[in-house]
Amino acid sequence: MVSKCDRNGIQSVTRAVIASAILLFQWPINGSSALATPPHITSQPQSQNHCNGGAIYSGDASFYCGATGTQPLSYQWRRGTTNLVNGGNMAGANSAGLTIQPTTFSDAASDYNCLVTNAEGSAVSNNATLTVFATGTADVNGDGIIDGRDVQGFVILWLRVPSLTAAFCAADMDGSGRLECEDLCAFAQALLQSSLGCGVPPENDDCPNASLVTTGNVYNGNTGFATRDGPHITCDAGCAPACDTAPDVWFQWVADFDGRADFLMCDYLHGYDAIMAIYDACPAVGGIQLACNDDGCFNDYTSRIVSLSVTTGQTYWICISGWKGTKGCFPFRVVPYTGP
Repeated sequence: MVSKCDRNGIQSVTRAVIASAILLFQWPINGSSALATPPHITSQPQSQNHCNGGAIYSGDASFYCGATGTQPLSYQWRRGTTNLVNGGNMAGANSAGLTIQPTTFSDAASDYNCLVTNAEGSAVSNNATLTVFATGTADVNGDGIIDGRDVQGFVILWLRVPSLTAAFCAADMDGSGRLECEDLCAFAQALLQSSLGCGVPPENDDCPNASLVTTGNVYNGNTGFATRDGPHITCDAGCAPACDTAPDVWFQWVADFDGRADFLMCDYLHGYDAIMAIYDACPAVGGIQLACNDDGCFNDYTSRIVSLSVTTGQTYWICISGWKGTKGCFPFRVVPYTGP
């Protein structure tokens, strides 16, 4: 007969054995508190359409692959079984997100995929297709001829928010990713097959030819067919691989008062994702950036620089460019500071 003391001893030993077994099964394996697992794809890359050589809104292909599994996870984007590498118009080849900007005809493919690996194994995402349409051909209906039958399609695209289709890309004459004033001019020029003065760089394309503006007046401009001659603008950030690629135009303003001034692009909502920078001289001759702004206007992507200290008789050079290669039409004016 087992005594009460013996029973208590047996129970204590049993509890100790069970506790040890639990600890054994919970003990970290390879330094981890959980069982190691191979990669598992949780978010597949999606097929998409873009315009050849387009700006961020129409020529910025972004593929994403979500995955779980024991860390660290390694990502390798591929076309078929060929590994992609960073450089040129491609970034993120070894991350969860692949960016191609601007897209070109040579980037079109139906087999973009992501290989995810860790110490336990690997997983491959589904294939995604990148379709690239021709930009700025004016052949909106795609019949191979530019004539009056393209007008209806252009007007329909102009009046609504279009998707990235072959028709939209054909109507986007300057490749900005939006249908704006410069596109209308260039489309009419192509339709009439005669020069309307569209498609040529503006007079204020370069800093030495900056347009002179006066206080209080609104000036309309566009960068649709401008080139780039300005240096890096510090506001142009988070835009790899397309930083410093947007065309720019220049204005100059001679201060006619002492105090503070506002440099504004907010007179109407336009959607051009603009960046503005102000210099004390043309950068090519040593001008220093005094201020810059990106997306400063309320409810819009256009920019404003407020409360800049100015001195009577001092000339200020204003560069208007775009974020991540964008271009388009805009208003611009300089006024005395009126408060926040």
